[in-house]
Amino acid sequence: MYSFKDSLIDWANQKGAWTRILVAAGIALLVTAIILAAAMPGKGAVNTNKVDIGGLKTTMVAVVDSLDTKASQAELENLSQDVTDTLDDQAGDISGLQTRVGNAESGINEAKTNINAIRNGLKELSNSPPEAYLTGVFENYTLHTKSSEAGIFTANVHLVYLAPIYVGNTTTHDETMSAFYGSINFTASTTTPAYVPVATFDGTAWGISEVWFNVGVFPLAANNEKEIDIECVGLNSTWEPSFAYVEVWPILG
Repeated sequence: MYSFKDSLIDWANQKGAWTRILVAAGIALLVTAIILAAAMPGKGAVNTNKVDIGGLKTTMVAVVDSLDTKASQAELENLSQDVTDTLDDQAGDISGLQTRVGNAESGINEAKTNINAIRNGLKELSNSPPEAYLTGVFENYTLHTKSSEAGIFTANVHLVYLAPIYVGNTTTHDETMSAFYGSINFTASTTTPAYVPVATFDGTAWGISEVWFNVGVFPLAANNEKEIDIECVGLNSTWEPSFAYVEVWPILG
């Protein structure tokens, strides 16, 4: 097979234009080796490539200088071997670089995923739960509420009786529930809340320990307190609670 070495020998044997071709080819190989060396990461790899390139350059100079007297086969063989060895080394370094780049890319993608998860977690933490409290007196409360995030919210008001309220026949749960709802004036207003009683049993009689109701939905702007009037419409006016509190929740969906 007609090899790279054989081509160099023929070129050396035919001076003139072929001499310029050999010099140009040698310079091209030298420039290629320099570019490949510059692309390699790490001080150690660069220093090694500089030595290889220096040796290649020395060989090229020797061959060019000897063209006037015809380059020897040994010099051409050395040039061919140096070029082959240098390019093989660079190919191996490039392959290693590709592997490292691939590993780095995988690590970066994993880091992006973790950063996004952390960012989403911090976003949730930065949105504190809605603040809410009641002022006023029984039957006429004012809800004060604020949220760090704008949205649509709802609230449940709780009337708590530390000493249970006994109403009607207290011998069974059903009779207590019937007596409670029988005491509500549903015609007092079209906005009478849907009261929910919580029954308790002391071993002898059933009583009501809590009444809660929902106030509907309302919008909140971020970090702006809102006041909402709340009336205990229709509830027996003697049912004043031991205390009252409110819960506010964001509406999902």
